[in-house]
Amino acid sequence: MRLLKVQPSAETRTEGEVREVLADALALNGLEVFLASTVETRRRELVAERRRMREQMEQQEGTQAAAWLRGIDDLSPGSFDLLAVTIFFPA
Repeated sequence: MRLLKVQPSAETRTEGEVREVLADALALNGLEVFLASTVETRRRELVAERRRMREQMEQQEGTQAAAWLRGIDDLSPGSFDLLAVTIFFPA
């Protein structure tokens, strides 16, 4: 219960400590596979979303009017980058 009431404190780690922990986090075994799996999951979600949008437009406007949407659900990953890492330190 006490951990739930702890207030975060800023700058309690040295730059060297943070660098070391960050290097450990980025060297986790299976991190690349995890990230690729997450990208694939999101790609599938986007494909489904765009397919629904295309089908909805075709129903409303007709196939010819919605022709500009053809291929909108044909997605493939190009690359991915890790943009942020959150590391929690115990109090």
